[in-house]
Amino acid sequence: MLPSSNELVLHNVNSDVYVIFFVIRNFVIIKHLLLNCPNRKMTNFLSVFVVFAVFFAENGINGNIVFSQFFLKNLYFLISGFPGKCDLSSPPPSWLSTNASGILQYATAGQPTNGTNYCIDMTNSESGLHILQVAYHIDLGSEFSESENSETSKIPEKVDHNFSGGALELGSQNGCVNNNTRIVYCFALCLNETLQNMVIESALKSNQVANVAQDIQKTTQLDWAITVMQVDYNDPSTHLNISSFLRPDAWCSVYVGIKPKLGFDYLYEIQLGKILKN
Repeated sequence: MLPSSNELVLHNVNSDVYVIFFVIRNFVIIKHLLLNCPNRKMTNFLSVFVVFAVFFAENGINGNIVFSQFFLKNLYFLISGFPGKCDLSSPPPSWLSTNASGILQYATAGQPTNGTNYCIDMTNSESGLHILQVAYHIDLGSEFSESENSETSKIPEKVDHNFSGGALELGSQNGCVNNNTRIVYCFALCLNETLQNMVIESALKSNQVANVAQDIQKTTQLDWAITVMQVDYNDPSTHLNISSFLRPDAWCSVYVGIKPKLGFDYLYEIQLGKILKN
């Protein structure tokens, strides 16, 4: 019987040849993990791999097999804990950010999250809910782009808004343009009312975040970054801190609670941002 791809055959193989094979094989695995992990910084882990490969070659297979297996199994989780490549200090100073806890599930559409202008960092809380940090480098137009004299590039004032779970009573407020009776709560920082209504209509169609994100992209035909978060409104530890621009041509945020035809109410935080191109 042939061994599986995850088994290391330690007999009938010249140790020097096997060391070379092992290093090459696992370099390919590590490279794949580094390139496909959504939140990563490669330099440190490539350095770790070099140290590991040298240590392994010098000490032989038998003495390091347990360490090598542990290293490979945990590498992805180590990488995924690091933030993405967004540098919020990079110009122009048109960054928006969201810090959110108590997120049941989330999805994105429109733009990849592995660039430098749209990033998501996700960790899990002790309760199993997601904690998200989302960053958008918003394109406010050429008049707000970086210039030699930064004083001439006046970025619009940001508006911060906070939401907390536990105290929220669905059915208490609808401040949005859509008056569908299934909407039990709605608050928007989205001055483009047509876009706001399209976002809400997409939210009404599904309690699955991926479906909502894809429907928003399909119906709006925008190449903006789209983030859809389903929020646990019953958890007192749920908290969202959101910064926004009141710019109808660059930003739209909608916080909407919906009563489905069947099942439990669900609550979304939906964000669309026109981000700078890499």
